Amino acid sequence: MVMKSASGASAQGPGPAFLSEVPRPSLPMAFFLPAVALLLAAAFAAPFLSAKMADWTYQQEILALVHTVTLGFLLAVFLGASVQLLPVVAGVTVARTLLVRGAAACYFAGTLGMVFHF
Repeated sequence: MVMKSASGASAQGPGPAFLSEVPRPSLPMAFFLPAVALLLAAAFAAPFLSAKMADWTYQQEILALVHTVTLGFLLAVFLGASVQLLPVVAGVTVARTLLVRGAAACYFAGTLGMVFHF
């Protein structure tokens, strides 16, 4: 598909998305499974912190709970979805799956380090 710009020059549009470029399901699961585990941990801890939640907001335990949900679940699900979707959109395969798994391990180690620091 050729697209015309405002100046009249033609530019090549993006190529088609190929589902054959989807990485193996175990690759995004490196992000999804720990994310669900951290969400369940936060849901388990929330009732025990209800008295502190009703009190002053900036307490260490509440900050740990918020960071568990935001970094441990929401951002991890976003990263896992990106690992799954971006190769399809870009039309390339993920050649360095070991590097992505290592990045997931480092990400969750950093997230747990931050949560336990609080």
